[in-house]
Amino acid sequence: MKLPKNVGLVRYKFLPPFYQAERPVTNLAFAEGIKPHNDVILYATTESTVLSFRLIQTTSSSISTAAAVAASVSSSITSTLRDRRPFHLTQHHQPQQAQFNIAILETQIGCKPGCAVLAQSEFDGEQQFVIANSTGVFSYVGDDKRLGLGIDGEKLSVHWWFNYLITVTKENQKTSLVTSTTTDTTKPQSNILSQLTAHQTTTELQTLAVYDTNPQLTAYSVGIPRIQCVVNEWGYIHILTGDGELHRLIEKDLHSRLHLLFRKNCYQLALQLAKKNRTSKQGMAEIFKQFGDHLYVKNEYETATDQYCKTIGFLEPSYVIKKFLDSQHIDHLTRYLEELHREKLANTDHTTLLLNCYTKHPDRINRLAKFIGLNETSPSTSDVELSFDVDIAIDVCRQANYFDEALALSAKYRRHDKYIKIQIENKKDYDKALTYIQTLKFDDALQAFRNYGKSLIKEQPILTTKLLKQLNPTPQQIEQEQLPESLINLFMNNPDELLDYLEYAVKQYPKDHLATTVYDTILELLLQKYNKTNDKKENDRISNQILTLLKDSKVN
Repeated sequence: MKLPKNVGLVRYKFLPPFYQAERPVTNLAFAEGIKPHNDVILYATTESTVLSFRLIQTTSSSISTAAAVAASVSSSITSTLRDRRPFHLTQHHQPQQAQFNIAILETQIGCKPGCAVLAQSEFDGEQQFVIANSTGVFSYVGDDKRLGLGIDGEKLSVHWWFNYLITVTKENQKTSLVTSTTTDTTKPQSNILSQLTAHQTTTELQTLAVYDTNPQLTAYSVGIPRIQCVVNEWGYIHILTGDGELHRLIEKDLHSRLHLLFRKNCYQLALQLAKKNRTSKQGMAEIFKQFGDHLYVKNEYETATDQYCKTIGFLEPSYVIKKFLDSQHIDHLTRYLEELHREKLANTDHTTLLLNCYTKHPDRINRLAKFIGLNETSPSTSDVELSFDVDIAIDVCRQANYFDEALALSAKYRRHDKYIKIQIENKKDYDKALTYIQTLKFDDALQAFRNYGKSLIKEQPILTTKLLKQLNPTPQQIEQEQLPESLINLFMNNPDELLDYLEYAVKQYPKDHLATTVYDTILELLLQKYNKTNDKKENDRISNQILTLLKDSKVN
């Protein structure tokens, strides 16, 4: 370990023991960088207890010094275990005693020698102290107990390989072996292997099991006689047996492991495995699809919909929609389509289908209002923010006779033409249509009168004519829009209102912007009115109007 400058290695010798166990210590392990303070912890076990010794950091000792202390303590304790002599801790240069916070993690369980290992996760680097005994496997991080696996059987050893936990468990079954007294001279054996295989007439079958801790599943299990040791090296697991055989376990590729889980319908485990191996989103979507299909076949439609929703963006929506087109699945189809819109991946057909689903739903009013945003107080003026097509939503609501929702949607998103059309054609509420037109700008109001003016004048002639007078166009707008002559056709069955509107226009609009047609129409209307009137006083008044009009040079 590289130390900072001016920081020397501190050498220690042991003072009286800082802890005396009642029973022999069976396993030791050092862990560094334990959160939250990057502590150095010594774990120790007996056959009935699990303990942790957390090194107390002083202001004068740095992390590097603490690591040196840990290394020294490890060496000394190992020696002590071997000689069974008490250990002491002192410093040669300065009298400084290492101090530990001692925590008894377990008082009823422990483990035998070789049945504890320090495990480090590949993903977050967290170090865990793992022990194994006849009741199961347990792990600890600092003073906290974490993993617990109910793995029965007397444990002979435990190992850690990447994210796999390897246990060797003793079984009761025994198998007879024939002792060989002959030696094959063509295959010389080492002294070690000779000693392992000589004079053995029976063997205890042992189980070597490999567990994936995340997800928690048995990745591999096999019975092997007389396992002598398990070595993790060169990226593989090596098992040496008493008969001199060396076995190697090779991890299958991810695709093979997933295919095996699919065959067993273990989709939850497959998802955890794929996530742990950082599978692409496309790959995860394929697993969600297969999981959804499996649940659909089992008639578990609710959970199947959950899985299908997770495929959005990767799986063609029509695949899911076809499965739920039956009326009994309207709730599941609705939820899938809502999620499709929420992800902004729905087209106009999806919007139409969803709104039609709402119209058949028992709680259709609230569901529809929530989807189209009518419960929101803040107005939205940009379709970019929406997850659906506003015009289609209005049309579908209107077709389903949800006129109030269609009107609210039209007003909120300023679809003026649709609002007025619904009020006039569906609700027959001409007053509200005119009130709405009154709030519009000149261009929108003029277009509304051109589209629906005949109906409005027929039903509300006086109020409509009054609003037409209130348009107040500019001279440029009068010329561009050809006012008022372009609106004359709206009054074909209402000559009195037309005369009122044209006379107002002649008085208020600049004469050089008015066409001859306006004056000709006024003259014609006055003559018609004169011929129909029998009142002498009224005829005299109309006669004066006609004479005044004839003096205008624009009359043809």
